[in-house]
Amino acid sequence: MRSIATIAAVLFMATTCVAADEPTKATRVIEGSKTTLPDKSIADGVKLLTAVLESCHSRSDGTIRYTAQDVTVARQGDHVRFVLAKPITVEVLNVRIKMSAAVFANGVFWLVCGNEVVRCTKYEFDKMKPFEEWYRQTLPAD
Repeated sequence: MRSIATIAAVLFMATTCVAADEPTKATRVIEGSKTTLPDKSIADGVKLLTAVLESCHSRSDGTIRYTAQDVTVARQGDHVRFVLAKPITVEVLNVRIKMSAAVFANGVFWLVCGNEVVRCTKYEFDKMKPFEEWYRQTLPAD
């Protein structure tokens, strides 16, 4: 029985290590068509995402508790999703937020921060425009 538990623990640790080594991924769904954004453009996308997030003038303050279910609902329609290899820190309204994933849908950014979800919106147009051009680039569907 102990050997089964040991094997299970080793497999769990190996799976965790493999997942941690995966690169940052970005996908989008536009008009029902899913596309994986090319790896060579991901770094630019993360920089543009950071710039837009840091321009937001509205951030959830915890009075309304958002959950992973809210992120799942946001992913039902057109959206852009980042799954980061390592969490990054952004500063929104003078608060540092360490996020591991982000979803942009319907004018709202949903940031996954450990067990919490932060909602950000009311971004500046001049920061959003380059981000929108990046994620709307012409690419073949998956």
